[in-house]
Amino acid sequence: MAEKQATNRNVFASLQPFTSTNSADVDALSSESDDESVVTNASSNDEWTPEQEDRHASDGSVSPGRPSAQDESDDETIAIAPTKQKLTDTNPLPNFGSDANTMVSKDKTEWFHKEPANRKTPIRNIVREGRSAHASDVSTPVESIELFLGNDILDIIIECTNKEGLKTFSKKKKSEWVDTDRVEIQALLATLLSLGSMNQGMIDLKLVFHEVWGSGFVRSLFGYNRLVTLLACLRFDDKDTRSTRKDKDPLAPIREVWDLFERSLKRHYSPGSFLTVDEQLVPFRGRCKFRMYIPSKPDKYGLKIYWVCESDTGYPLKGLPYLGKVGRLPEKDHGENCVKKLIEPYYRSGRNVTFDNFFTTLKLIQHLLRQGLTCVGTVRKDKKFIPEPLRHHSFSKDKQYTSRFAFQEKATMVSYKSKKNKVVTLLSTMHSDKTVSKDEKKPDIVAFYNSTKGGVDGMDQKVHKYSCKQKSHRWPMAYFFNIVDLACLAAHVVFKTKFPDHPLSGKDSRSHFIRSVASGLAQTQLFRRQEIPTLHFVCSDFIDASNVTGNKGTGKSYNQHKNGA
Repeated sequence: MAEKQATNRNVFASLQPFTSTNSADVDALSSESDDESVVTNASSNDEWTPEQEDRHASDGSVSPGRPSAQDESDDETIAIAPTKQKLTDTNPLPNFGSDANTMVSKDKTEWFHKEPANRKTPIRNIVREGRSAHASDVSTPVESIELFLGNDILDIIIECTNKEGLKTFSKKKKSEWVDTDRVEIQALLATLLSLGSMNQGMIDLKLVFHEVWGSGFVRSLFGYNRLVTLLACLRFDDKDTRSTRKDKDPLAPIREVWDLFERSLKRHYSPGSFLTVDEQLVPFRGRCKFRMYIPSKPDKYGLKIYWVCESDTGYPLKGLPYLGKVGRLPEKDHGENCVKKLIEPYYRSGRNVTFDNFFTTLKLIQHLLRQGLTCVGTVRKDKKFIPEPLRHHSFSKDKQYTSRFAFQEKATMVSYKSKKNKVVTLLSTMHSDKTVSKDEKKPDIVAFYNSTKGGVDGMDQKVHKYSCKQKSHRWPMAYFFNIVDLACLAAHVVFKTKFPDHPLSGKDSRSHFIRSVASGLAQTQLFRRQEIPTLHFVCSDFIDASNVTGNKGTGKSYNQHKNGA
């Protein structure tokens, strides 16, 4: 009996490491946040004998005194010694899922530490149609802008403006309305572009017509009263039927012109491999029910338009005006729906789309992948599909430039600590590994996002730099000025694509290109004004100089130019 009791005591002693766990080890396990893997061993004071190793190898246990072969080959494997101690809410373990390679988010989405072995090769921007300008007849800057502000748009403006002018001046007995025509509307565009090219878009028109400090080019095209009257009567739809159309479409005052302009953007240019989706804020402080306040934008107040643009050139491809909330409840998945509408023309093209955290959802990237598009976007930190090890609070004790990755079959997520108290999370269906730059320790996903995120912002900066915007309390005019600015930007991109070696296709040539467009649009009006005997001698000298350097011949009268002599 004594020998049997002694044997039982020896067996009990050998099993002691499994029946209790050092509290310090549990505390260290619960506070671990620097690494993606946690290994907990029993007390190192107990020796591990070969007999114990043989006995516990049979039931699949991991020896607490020495690491297994799997631990030595895989740093991310979690090996936890068997324990009978219960883990309470005050001493929890990270929830990595059913096995050591799995992480489970709050919405039960499974992610993996390592890339799945059977992962298919993702789409790598196999663009079936490369960058090209569909404008075979374009040879001058004027012809390039006429692609986007063609006769169809000008005819709508002429018809609606004349109707509004007759209605307005019929109430006045001292003056009569003089109908405008295509030549005068082109001269109006030339005036707006010339002022914008000199950063004088918001200047008082009285200073523009000043004899000493004013612009001789503008005074040669218009008189002050005619220009002010034309801007006041400028319309883009039939005002008599607007009320019935506006109930269904808040953009009714300029909808027809907007649709024609948007179709021309897609018709005359095919983008490259990388697209960007973001919002533009058209500056406007007047009354409008869908005016927005965005403090992060330079103008803060304005009209929001969602755009998809080419990432490097900023060419605007398709716009979606924000027209306010429909009904009393906010629209569900608003950002996701905007991306789908903007990107739909480029389904099955193999391109990549970059957007910010306003649009990014796991459901959206899966939808785009099914449509033959890859995407990269930042993720808001409160999204439930982010696994716990990649959440921002998990980086509290990590060093700067730390990166953590999570994988699905066709998606990759990374959280990157770029600053001491800043962690950014990105989601990508284009990248499939843990590549990090050696110098900056920055993941490839972050570097790619930084290089392609500025398409819409770059477009907005270029438009602001040489904007033709004039003071107006009518929001359709704000849209019209923005259309003119975007048309000039798109025309420059088309011209550079078609004539890359032209002097007007250089890096800092956009202001010269705009002035060249303005000069070309104004030629017929200059010839017309030259026939007026009472024209001021300063304007006459300017017209003569323009005829020498103009785009359409020299020394011809208006009638000769009109008749093609």
